[in-house]
Amino acid sequence: RVSMTFNSLLCRGLLDTRYRYSDDATATDMQGVTLLGILPNLPDRLSDPEQAAIAAHCVHQIRTMLQINGSAIGAPGPDASDDRRVFAVTSAAPGDGKTSLTLALGLSYAACGTRTLLIDCDLVGGGLTSRMNVHATEGVLEAITDRSLLPYVRTTDIADVSILPVGAARGHHASTLSPGALR
Repeated sequence: RVSMTFNSLLCRGLLDTRYRYSDDATATDMQGVTLLGILPNLPDRLSDPEQAAIAAHCVHQIRTMLQINGSAIGAPGPDASDDRRVFAVTSAAPGDGKTSLTLALGLSYAACGTRTLLIDCDLVGGGLTSRMNVHATEGVLEAITDRSLLPYVRTTDIADVSILPVGAARGHHASTLSPGALR
């Protein structure tokens, strides 16, 4: 029984092709892809100040790389008045840290003086909306339907951070969220 379990774990490990460390990816695997940064594997509740400082540094590094790479590919530079870039943080699986990373990046952008709008498109969990403690019955779905953003944006207690909450949108509204509609 033990060897059978070990074999199944070994097979699962060999078949799992996700990258867990930066050196897992070879140069040919990553051709044309920029490594933005590396996030440490952190516990759910971050109580160690040293770990928190390391995580914050990593997030700031990712934000800086996004700013640098955005400028390098023709987007306005960090000092441009119309520097409006959109980033989507996504993955196929729940619990990967999408909400935490999005919130951390939003706070990092705000910390460097950039006005930041977080858009909660998590129609199943509404992670950003709940983490920011926003209670709104209207949000992203209504903004798309009305083609009007500002009436649905909510300010937060954090300077330079606003949120477009998920509102009443749920999983069955996913077909509404196309790149064109979000633009």
